[in-house]
Amino acid sequence: MNVKDLMMDRPAEKIASAFAERIGVDAQSGQNREKAVDFMGKFVRKLLRMEPVDTGRVILGISRIHGDEVCLEPCLYRKEDLRGWEAPGELAGLEGIEGLAEEEIQRLAQETRLPDAYGFELSPWEEVLGCEVDPDNVQEVGADALCTGILQEMTFFGFDEETVEKKRQELTDSLQVAEEIRKLPKEEQEKYYIPAEEVFAELGLPEPTEEEEAETRRKISREVLGNLLRTCRALRKYVGPGENSACNLR
Repeated sequence: MNVKDLMMDRPAEKIASAFAERIGVDAQSGQNREKAVDFMGKFVRKLLRMEPVDTGRVILGISRIHGDEVCLEPCLYRKEDLRGWEAPGELAGLEGIEGLAEEEIQRLAQETRLPDAYGFELSPWEEVLGCEVDPDNVQEVGADALCTGILQEMTFFGFDEETVEKKRQELTDSLQVAEEIRKLPKEEQEKYYIPAEEVFAELGLPEPTEEEEAETRRKISREVLGNLLRTCRALRKYVGPGENSACNLR
């Protein structure tokens, strides 16, 4: 099953309504909501007229923590990166982070490495539509939720491909400039960067104390490790054990 198959299995109006809710169009907003849902429904039907392109990638819906909220994120992986993958030993046997010492949480958050997930907000839409989705993952996170998460990522820069292509070119140009800066001597590189102290001063913000920095690190480490655990579980369910691995079978 690919993303286009997933969307075709759901009524376009239902996806559009869930999409409107995800991006904050209130259910009580009357005519504005109707217009938004109608526009998004047309957009979904436009996507479904496209021919998907398989690039050997899979999108998994993973619920991740951001501050005080948990949000379903569509995470794109290269299937080649997942073949034969095994969960890191220390993470594989970990049910949760409660009871772990703060030093251990920080260490695991810093040292644990999982396969790279890629953003696809600038990917051609035909390629996104051709990405695999795992039926078990769809059932776990919900078809409409995964559809709307994917749509939000696809339309991050707009609802027409010309706008997305323009942003893609701007990013390419920016990366080329950054690469040229990295080739310069260190003293030359520093001319292009603003020290954090100057940013705080310009914004009129007090610099954080050591205690505040330590608390920030603690919160970030707990969030990072929590999300690593959630991601690890989702990947293990997709990959599966040994020769019966989902990746080996696809």
